[in-house]
Amino acid sequence: MIIGVAAIIVDKKKILMIKRAKTKELHPGHWGLPGGKVEEGETPEEAVVREAKEETNLDFVPKRLFIKHTFPDRIGYRYIGDWAGKIKIQESEIEDYGWYTYDEAIKLEFAFNHRDTIEKLHEEGLI
Repeated sequence: MIIGVAAIIVDKKKILMIKRAKTKELHPGHWGLPGGKVEEGETPEEAVVREAKEETNLDFVPKRLFIKHTFPDRIGYRYIGDWAGKIKIQESEIEDYGWYTYDEAIKLEFAFNHRDTIEKLHEEGLI
């Protein structure tokens, strides 16, 4: 079973989105949330902190599980939380990034099922 995590990073009703490098095996050149796979011995909360730091250089503190997606072969956890720091993308995995309003974000070509998360954030008035 693959366990994936993603960090929901919001600032002034804008969401941080990253564009996956064209060299990525899954969803190259598509947009999503910072995140990745949980490593052996790691909790999902620890993984989302690590992945946010690796991909964006931000210090992410998960506050709550925002959404959980369950599939036959994987589980995806999306955490919303606080953050600090200055963005410096991991160029080997990330091609670009940006802060997007809901209307801007929903037009992007999404990786995985990140569109569902963006729509739920909008429904709850967070973006």
